Amino acid sequence: MYKLRITTLFIIFCLLLNAMPILAQETSSDYVKKGWALKGKKEYDQIIVLTDECIAMFSQEADKLASELVTFPPKGEEGRYQVMSDVALCYFIKAEALRAQGKANQAIDAFQTIIDKYPYAQAFDPRGWYWSLKEKAEMAIKQLEQGFVEEEEEEQELVTIATVKLYDAGTEFPVNYKKYGKFIGVGSKSYEYIIEDPVGLSRAVGEGVYPNSTSVKFDPEFVKIKKDLYKIDHWEIFNTRDLKTAFYKWTLAPESPGIKQFFIAEILEKSGLLEQAIKSYYAILVHFPKSYGWTYWNTPWYVSKAAMYRLRYLLRNNPKLGLDLKDASIEVINGYDNDVRNDIFIVNPGRLVKKPFWRKICFVRKFYGVCDQIKRRLTTIVDTRGGDRVKLVKYEDGDWQMLVDNKPFMVKGITYTPTRVGESPDDDSLQNWTTQDINRNGLIDSPYESWVDKNKNNIQDSDEVVVGDFQLMKEMGANCIRLYHQPFDLNKDLLRDLHSRYGIYTIMGDFLGKYTFGSGAGWEEGTDYDNPEHKENMLKSIEKMVMEFKDESFVLFWLLGNENVYGLGCNADKKPASFFSFANEAALLIKSLDPQKRPVAIASGDIIYLDIFAEEAPDIDIFGMNAYRGKYGFLDLWEEIKRVADRPAISTEFGVPAYGKGYTQEEADSYHDDYHRSAWVDIMCNSAGYGSGNAIGGIIFEWLDEWWKAYEPSRHDKERLSAGPFLDGYYYEEWFGISGQGDGTESPFLRQLRKAYFTYKKLWNRK
Repeated sequence: MYKLRITTLFIIFCLLLNAMPILAQETSSDYVKKGWALKGKKEYDQIIVLTDECIAMFSQEADKLASELVTFPPKGEEGRYQVMSDVALCYFIKAEALRAQGKANQAIDAFQTIIDKYPYAQAFDPRGWYWSLKEKAEMAIKQLEQGFVEEEEEEQELVTIATVKLYDAGTEFPVNYKKYGKFIGVGSKSYEYIIEDPVGLSRAVGEGVYPNSTSVKFDPEFVKIKKDLYKIDHWEIFNTRDLKTAFYKWTLAPESPGIKQFFIAEILEKSGLLEQAIKSYYAILVHFPKSYGWTYWNTPWYVSKAAMYRLRYLLRNNPKLGLDLKDASIEVINGYDNDVRNDIFIVNPGRLVKKPFWRKICFVRKFYGVCDQIKRRLTTIVDTRGGDRVKLVKYEDGDWQMLVDNKPFMVKGITYTPTRVGESPDDDSLQNWTTQDINRNGLIDSPYESWVDKNKNNIQDSDEVVVGDFQLMKEMGANCIRLYHQPFDLNKDLLRDLHSRYGIYTIMGDFLGKYTFGSGAGWEEGTDYDNPEHKENMLKSIEKMVMEFKDESFVLFWLLGNENVYGLGCNADKKPASFFSFANEAALLIKSLDPQKRPVAIASGDIIYLDIFAEEAPDIDIFGMNAYRGKYGFLDLWEEIKRVADRPAISTEFGVPAYGKGYTQEEADSYHDDYHRSAWVDIMCNSAGYGSGNAIGGIIFEWLDEWWKAYEPSRHDKERLSAGPFLDGYYYEEWFGISGQGDGTESPFLRQLRKAYFTYKKLWNRK
């Protein structure tokens, strides 16, 4: 009986042992995760064994999924094809390992397999976008076969812009809408404009402006190309230089009327037809104030708000038009989440009115300045946040201002992460710039040894002396940089010198669980703001930061998070109340530890969940947000923050790539310059005494192009990573610098300063 029991137990044990690999079988994603980790450790032989195992186990399922696709999976359904993408990624990681071992032919075969079998496989980048494995494989093969060959510049054959020439410009500017209909419920949620004379209104507004749908049909240019328009994708043509074709195509576009009108207005504006563009933007306020679309990040985009601020921008920057937009207001109640079903619109389209004669006189405009308004007198201080040295004061009229040593202080900040070409956090080659000294001469490289390549020949000529980034930023007028105490230990002696010798402060940040920094969570799991262990770990990280830097005079204020509400590596997008409540807890901890009681800010993602922030985080002193809203400034951002949260506000990131497909580098640099100029003017025009009165500055993203962000860290990639409000409608993550690194051969020392540097030098040093 005893022997039988032993035998039975042994059989059960053996069965369980045999079953264990099945029970514990790894997923395709597990293999990918391990493969990336091995790549970072450069354990190439182990990579090949691991990836071959994944391919053998999952390729049959991957091939079946691949056969279902004729294009990339629809947004939101990428997870259904995860196994296919993981197998393709295993081929990719294997190919990279073979390339690193010098086995070029085998690497090419592995890359070619991705192209042939999995053309619609995608990999998710932790920075927030999907990238095509086929596209990267093609690039890698080209590099292996030809070396680093730069893309042929298509810009040279596209220098001519085909602009719109109107057939019917309408009979009125501005249009008197009261002649053709009636406004009902102005300033309320029941707003409506009822057209009573559609023929008269159509004549007044002209071609391309609602409700005129007939003029374009008689336009000779439209008639010429009408048959070909149906073959063209309206989104593809929009961001090209063929504005004429784009205009005619968009008059036929199958979009909602408000969105359709908005993009027609932008095409007219690009064509220099400002009066018709203004009529087109204003038509949105009158007819379609409740229109919305969706951004690349799947957040609501309120068309009428964008149209209203574009109108203000155009009128401010074209004073010869002699117009003001009076009383216009679009308020979206419940508009801070991603659910448009609960939105309530309070609408006043306002009026386009002639400016008084005295406002047009040259010396008066000069007196008014760039904001086209006289500065309000700041009255009695009614509220104070912060400590004795760095504080935020609120005036009786609701304006906010930062004071440092009791003097007004406008944050003129820069995100400073000077990454050497060839380094990347993706393969653990990224070094700590605050200690990097590759020439071993005792000086930190980028801060002290950079030089300006004035003639852009990628050679340090005799007149191009070493100056250093710190000196360049000082001359630019910068007064602070933005840093995080993770993942590298920061060189405090360097930051002390930055402050004492160059007068530049540091805004010191903690990621607060974004990208899982500080929480102890794995990437797949992500930081959970209801998880006690994660919260405890993050508070320890906060405490470490404050205890290390609390006595340093170079710290201007503390910064929490980095657009956590977008949800990458954390669940703040799903649990915003938990996130902001925890952020408030972190702020209270900082204030209990910092003897100087410096202000605490948050770096959120635009104004998503602003209402929840206002309710859950009363102890956070500054509402900061990473905001990329286009060349027209920040639109309604400042007034929304003032109305909902009543805090001083700062753009913790703003910027634009200095590249666009179909444009020359000079054109891209000029656009980059115009964007930055408009953004800073908008900040100034909403600082204390102007506009909303609550802007306390901004932080440029970024000082230097970082070459690792798209794919190959030794190549300045020109790959479209996601859609955005930029020159050709896309983000190019490796081109955001105020300075470039030339061809990369003299990194980390060479600097090619863009036009925006010199624009800031004028704006930031203005007395």
